[in-house]
Amino acid sequence: MNLAGVAMRNLTSRPLRSTLTALGIGVALASFIALVCTARGVTDSWLGHLAMRGTHLIGVRKGAVEFFSASMDQSVVAEVRRVEGVEAVAGELVSLVSLDDRMIVAVGWDRTEYLWENVPLIVGTMPAPDQPRGAILGEDVAELLGKTVGDTVRVNGRDFVVSGTIQPVGPLARNSVVMALPAMQEFLERPRKVNILELRVRDSTDKERLAALKKRLNERFPDLRFYETGELSEQNYMVRFLHAVTWSVSWIALFMGALVTMNTLLMSVTERTYDLGVLAAIGWPPGRILAMILIEGVVLATVGCVVGALLGLGVLHLLAELPMLRGIMAPAVSARLLLEATGAALGVGLVGALYPAWRAVRLNPVDALRYE
Repeated sequence: MNLAGVAMRNLTSRPLRSTLTALGIGVALASFIALVCTARGVTDSWLGHLAMRGTHLIGVRKGAVEFFSASMDQSVVAEVRRVEGVEAVAGELVSLVSLDDRMIVAVGWDRTEYLWENVPLIVGTMPAPDQPRGAILGEDVAELLGKTVGDTVRVNGRDFVVSGTIQPVGPLARNSVVMALPAMQEFLERPRKVNILELRVRDSTDKERLAALKKRLNERFPDLRFYETGELSEQNYMVRFLHAVTWSVSWIALFMGALVTMNTLLMSVTERTYDLGVLAAIGWPPGRILAMILIEGVVLATVGCVVGALLGLGVLHLLAELPMLRGIMAPAVSARLLLEATGAALGVGLVGALYPAWRAVRLNPVDALRYE
């Protein structure tokens, strides 16, 4: 029997233990995929929500831990608009709110700002000036709540009338409510305040001019910080914290998978001490015995990869459908991430097999043959 055949026979001779070990690796890999893709999904949904509006730069309060709680006076919108190279500026007030007992993103815009230009209405109209408590709902949340034009929704304990529904790109926008800025400021008790500035700039494709304008804005408004939309997630403390926690937990899960593999193979080596002594006695070199144990580790990791990938993708889609997360994130799965995760899981199998393999190689054939 060849080397791979011997390794497979060793694994199949104890099917329950081998299955549980592969499942342990699979759960570790599934945790890695689900956690990392969830964090990326939240970030991608947010950035996609900004990009669809034609926003090139974002202005936020300097030193803010997270953008929703920080605020700036609305008068800064006019000051930023006067800076050379700025085409349009929109002051935005954004917050998580309770809409008929469902947590969604609420957005308040000034009626004169460019953000209203790209709102893709399905039915209805924008909130009229004589309709201070009018609101437009994203397609998904309107469907989920069974609301249409003329219906009433309760936002943070206050009634708003649905004036229209929209079909924007991205899950975050489809599960949001948009209203006039004064109404948003009123029920959040933040009069004349905004927490995000969205800027359209001239010659946005010219990276040098865009960088120069960003530098000029940061110098002119020292209490604010301006970023390109693609940089925003990297500068948000909460997003960075989420990614750090996600990667930490993921690597802990993979480390536990390595320990499970090591424990299984170490037990296998101990139980096969006599068999390994026989193999050494009939001429198997140490390198061949080492390769056999490593192959067992790789086989367990490979089976775990298949199980983990399927389980991770399934858990990821279930998370995206949870009421608390629906609309906040969409599964952000890439081939590169799956390859990285698979490579990490295979590495787990190898790392977990190294010590048992080293133990097997160091066995003295004579002592091994005396082992009972």
